[in-house]
Amino acid sequence: MGRKASGLRRSGEQFAIAKVAGLPKGDIDMNTRILTIFAKLRNDENGATAIEYGLIAAGISVVIITAVSLVGGGVTNTFNTIAAAL
Repeated sequence: MGRKASGLRRSGEQFAIAKVAGLPKGDIDMNTRILTIFAKLRNDENGATAIEYGLIAAGISVVIITAVSLVGGGVTNTFNTIAAAL
């Protein structure tokens, strides 16, 4: 009885893994399963999009920091001139 139950469990596990990987039901060898999962990961472009957005945000941040640094000196001089005039 123990063998039969464990055999059913393994069959159920194989079916669950096959379903997640998008593979057909049945006996699937490990190499086919791994290659199919790697192929799906290779074709997935969600990570590339996130990296692109991150690079755009970093570029915008550099531009903002540079602009604030350049304008900051001029603003400081203007406030010092106003403070001296008061």
